[in-house]
Amino acid sequence: MSAQRRTLVQLLSQEPRGSANRHRQQVGQLIEALEQQQPANLAAPGSLELLEGVWELRWSSSQQPYLAVAPWLENLQCLAPSQGRGMNLLRLAGPFTSVKRHPLLVLRRHEIWSS
Repeated sequence: MSAQRRTLVQLLSQEPRGSANRHRQQVGQLIEALEQQQPANLAAPGSLELLEGVWELRWSSSQQPYLAVAPWLENLQCLAPSQGRGMNLLRLAGPFTSVKRHPLLVLRRHEIWSS
């Protein structure tokens, strides 16, 4: 693993959730550098299958509220490239959520790949 990738993973792993926003510029620069070093080829066989699943959003360059990253908000992205779909699920975290009940709020669903 390169030093840049290690630094990026460390920044995105900081707690509480959303701490990477304090290093917004550095995170953006690291992502750009890593994309140039190893471009993503989504047309390569098997590459879309690697994205299939539920991912936790730890940082976003977007200002859209449904892509918010904050300590009090869990933002999960469900990606199903095999079906051409993606969805953001938001859940309040920490003291805002009871132990017995974890409400999920579906904010937006997108067709992310054309068939």
